[in-house]
Amino acid sequence: MSRCLNRDREVSPTGDPSRPGGLSYWWCLAAEIGIDLIMEIILKRNVEGLGVPGDVLKVADGYARNYLLPMQLAVHATERNQKQLVHEKQLIDHQVSKDREFAREIAGQIAGVTCNLRRRAGENDRLFGSVTTTDIAEALRAEGFELERRVFDMGEPIRELGVFMVPVKLHADVVVELRVVVERESEE
Repeated sequence: MSRCLNRDREVSPTGDPSRPGGLSYWWCLAAEIGIDLIMEIILKRNVEGLGVPGDVLKVADGYARNYLLPMQLAVHATERNQKQLVHEKQLIDHQVSKDREFAREIAGQIAGVTCNLRRRAGENDRLFGSVTTTDIAEALRAEGFELERRVFDMGEPIRELGVFMVPVKLHADVVVELRVVVERESEE
């Protein structure tokens, strides 16, 4: 039996006599020779169940060395890395605020726009085909708005004639309603 210096208790070389290679022995041995099995890290990305970017955490050494650091999800919590993190957060916050203001300007312009689309339709005002986010993006492009189709939050394509309000998510905090009017195409 050896004595664990940091816990002041008796530990068998295998930790638990019924289990060879028990962990308590290795934790005590690491503490006796000055190896810390806990590592302090700074998260660079969101890790499910662990934290968000910028969090300073203590995790198991192996988890940090074998997963978080190689996958570039975290860095060692050194003074230099903490200063760099503060600087990066300031840059990101500044860029996010600029993006939010730009999105609000665009939202103000889009709020007064009506997107008119003409499609062939059968009886009961059902369209032959549908109106998709790509169609709406192209119609807005003709009016001078360069928007990607992904910003339109339509659950399903429009399949009938009428007036529809389509949410446009320009930023996480900025959502505006776009009025889309689908009319019958004249059959000449």
